[in-house]
Amino acid sequence: MRSALQNLARNPASRNASLMLLAILIMLSATPAMASAEFLSVKTDKDTYNIGDSVSISGTATPNASLSIKLLDPSNARKVESEVRVASNGSYSMEDIYILKVIDEPGMWKVNVCDLSSNETVEAIFEVVALWERLETLEGQLAALQNQIQALEGTVETLETQLANLQNQTQTLEGTVETLETSVEGLSSRLSAAETSSMIAYVAIGMSVVSVVLSIVAITRYLQKRDIYRRLVGKTERGRIRRR
Repeated sequence: MRSALQNLARNPASRNASLMLLAILIMLSATPAMASAEFLSVKTDKDTYNIGDSVSISGTATPNASLSIKLLDPSNARKVESEVRVASNGSYSMEDIYILKVIDEPGMWKVNVCDLSSNETVEAIFEVVALWERLETLEGQLAALQNQIQALEGTVETLETQLANLQNQTQTLEGTVETLETSVEGLSSRLSAAETSSMIAYVAIGMSVVSVVLSIVAITRYLQKRDIYRRLVGKTERGRIRRR
């Protein structure tokens, strides 16, 4: 044995190959929920169970063979012992063969399957979580949910504050719009008044112009009549002079 170890230490390639083989064997032996032989295999529907869960199994075997099923707890106490017939296609399954109870022992459980015709046997290992561990997990999940709820409440408060600010801004904008509408109405009224004043001024100017024109016309006619009168008077006086 010592010489073999010395040879492994001296030969790195052999050492690495041996370590790899050992690691593969450890990985295969550590697979918790599935095991198989050449024609016989068994697996559980889960690797880890909690109190209250039900255990189901399935696998392959020699077609039409009879199998003995045993469920063992960590103390090797037999919880289930039953038989199942393999289908013609070489598959078998058993649903809900056992429901885990509060009094059941936590730890690593085993499912033992034996082919009654060949005495070939395989086992699958699964874990049952203790109730207090499950409660601790649930408490952790509950605490995480409470933190999430608090964070959501903070987010809701922030959103409510933002909504209140938006409402205040909306009210301010509405007030500004109302002020602008009032200003526009005032400007419209002033514009209408200005237009009315302009029309009155235009009419007054027009009437003044007409009055001036009429006055000019009247004066012109008066002057024309006076000139004609003067001419007539002048002619009459000259005629009287001539007569004398």
